[in-house]
Amino acid sequence: PPREEFVIVKGNDNLEIEINAPLRQVYQPLINLDERFTWEGLDRIDRDQVTERVGMQHRCYTHGLELEKTALHSEFRDDAATYVERVVSEEMKFDVVLVFEMNALAHNITRLSTNIKWQQAEVLPPELTKAVLARFKELFESLKRYCESKMEV
Repeated sequence: PPREEFVIVKGNDNLEIEINAPLRQVYQPLINLDERFTWEGLDRIDRDQVTERVGMQHRCYTHGLELEKTALHSEFRDDAATYVERVVSEEMKFDVVLVFEMNALAHNITRLSTNIKWQQAEVLPPELTKAVLARFKELFESLKRYCESKMEV
């Protein structure tokens, strides 16, 4: 059966990075929980031991926080890929939808852009928003190092 059309509503916060790795080599570590465990530096992941599918939830534990993550959408094409997930933190009182868009720019170069759509009704304090965005930026750098180190092998 044909897939349902997925509508992406974007927010105002964006991050972008170029990674010296082919598109598939950037996409796979985003959608594969075992690889995410490595590059995200997680303490542990609670999940069903099955292949992650759209609609499935898992919990990540890092820096004393519990993050509930739900895969919302995933699409891979030869020149571009999209992965969308929702991340909720009860401790930090945030709920975001992350839209990861990957574009193959040239041979073995991929642009990864992430749009952050805050879901909660209350506006987060500016210092908390800044801290969350800084953490996402750190994760981008970690993913870049991870993907590029696989190119060296």
